[in-house]
Amino acid sequence: MKTFKGFQLTKEPFTDYQKDLLEQFPEQKLLFYKSENGECWYDVRKQFSPDTMKIAYLSDGRVFMAHQQADAISPENCSVTEINMDEVPEDFTLMKIWRFIDGKLVRLQEDITAEANRRREQLMNIATRKINELVAAEEDDDITEEEDIMLAKLRAYRATLRRMDVENDEFPISPDAVEEKEDD
Repeated sequence: MKTFKGFQLTKEPFTDYQKDLLEQFPEQKLLFYKSENGECWYDVRKQFSPDTMKIAYLSDGRVFMAHQQADAISPENCSVTEINMDEVPEDFTLMKIWRFIDGKLVRLQEDITAEANRRREQLMNIATRKINELVAAEEDDDITEEEDIMLAKLRAYRATLRRMDVENDEFPISPDAVEEKEDD
């Protein structure tokens, strides 16, 4: 498995091929990625195996990009490595925080907790917007009985979110999601 570390963006060509490109296209603003060992990304990416997952990760190990095709990786401020496809966890997605540590993709508890806190905050914001709409209707004396019941359910839902232990509790289901299922 190949690993190339510390790619930085540079405007200065550092290979003969890059210098030729610059001469051929002087009006173009060409940029190059150079590893900490002076390697050109456009050269080293050809060294990766076609049947591996390429992982671009930051200095703290956080995965920044991942793709089976090296051409899809933009390695600025990253190191790039490859791992066998059977070593990629089934639940691997860039929608979650993953780290590349000791040659493996791992999830740290602190990252999982941070994601859960973000999710809780997003759900609370959605509930608050819905509550605010219903409160406005209530203040205008224009709230239906069903909306009044939903307002109470949304307030209870938001309180449950606020008090939950994100590391141990299951996220509650929004009351309007429950009602949508009942309508189906």
